[in-house]
Amino acid sequence: MGLYLKLTMLLLLLVTPLPLLVKATSMKMDFLSSGVVRTDPLMFSRTGQCLSDHVHRFYGAVSNQTMRPDVSYQDLRSASGNTGTVEENKSLYWNPAIYKVNNPNGAKTYTVVDVWFASAYYIFRTGQAKSFPNGLKMKTGDTERLSRAQAECVAEYPCERTDEGGCQGYGPSNQKRHGFLPITACAELEMSIIFPTCWDGINLESKDGVKHVVYAENCDGDHHDECFDFPCPASHPVKFPEVHLYVRVLNYEGGAHVFSDGTDIFHSDYFSGWVEEELQNVLDNCENDSEAANPDAFCSDFLTFRGKPKEEGEQVDDDDIVSDLKKIQPDPIDIKSTISPENVSGISQLLRGACTGTLINAGNNTTTSECCAEKKVGNTVYELLRIGSTAGYNCLDNCIYQDKENPGQEFCFMVGDLVSTCMK
Repeated sequence: MGLYLKLTMLLLLLVTPLPLLVKATSMKMDFLSSGVVRTDPLMFSRTGQCLSDHVHRFYGAVSNQTMRPDVSYQDLRSASGNTGTVEENKSLYWNPAIYKVNNPNGAKTYTVVDVWFASAYYIFRTGQAKSFPNGLKMKTGDTERLSRAQAECVAEYPCERTDEGGCQGYGPSNQKRHGFLPITACAELEMSIIFPTCWDGINLESKDGVKHVVYAENCDGDHHDECFDFPCPASHPVKFPEVHLYVRVLNYEGGAHVFSDGTDIFHSDYFSGWVEEELQNVLDNCENDSEAANPDAFCSDFLTFRGKPKEEGEQVDDDDIVSDLKKIQPDPIDIKSTISPENVSGISQLLRGACTGTLINAGNNTTTSECCAEKKVGNTVYELLRIGSTAGYNCLDNCIYQDKENPGQEFCFMVGDLVSTCMK
């Protein structure tokens, strides 16, 4: 009898956690990088037209505007280029650039590490997640435990660098003790991080230090790798799909490396460029059981995959993913001529300090496609007259408008408190 009870209790202990191991719908989108520059669209509401505190690597929508600090939702939607596989997803993703520290015990230089490719997984329960509102911005990484930031060193081998102190950890970031960027070399370094899933239903970004997105209740980061199915708190009741971002480095050399903010802590940022209703259609109607790292289902009946179409039920090797991505890349942006002239690689010290350095005026590069044909600012509707120099007026661009109902006077627009909406 005692043995029977013991076995029964053990069975209950094993069965109880299973509801947490739920199957979910997922969709995976792959990206190459669009560029590396010292800007941060998430900080624009606080710093304005400035270079950011540290250098970031970007993925997603591409135009002369998309890597600028003041990039808008309309800029993302009107961008003609996209480094990702899904036509409908014109979102922007960015992380601190990774630097290899050369000669850390001597005359140091910092070289940007190339990224092989990145992937965004959206994980959700069909019919139970809400789309990101148009223009939502969010960040993850403030709390490593909740963001579940991980670095996997695939096929590790000893560091073979010959530069002075190169195979040691980078001291200023406490790399060896913190242990995110590996000291050992890796055939592939795969970094991953997870965004919050609960929204306050009001704000598109944090205001006055109050978070507009948080992690789900009971998502402690210690026992649960996925929290998409957990309830949201009353303060943030709207449940989003859970975005997992993976960034991969091929032939990582090991030794002294650091993120561009001078730390060994990985973080990531997101700016939604989806049309809210289009993404909601996917979340409500696509259903699969493919939340694996190498999925074989992609919601391809609801999404337009650029280049080679996805085949449901068929996995794709990483080499083939990258090969296909290279075939659909837009022309690269001339960052030094259109955003900032500063060198970001091969430098003697990390570039740090918000609102330091040179940000090129966007007006020098304005094209018709980057102007709104009609624009509502406050309660007034303006129509595009022409593109011309707005130098000396501190305007955001060279788009020149007139009041649609009271034509005659010309206007251009600078950063202010009025709500601006591109109507056409």
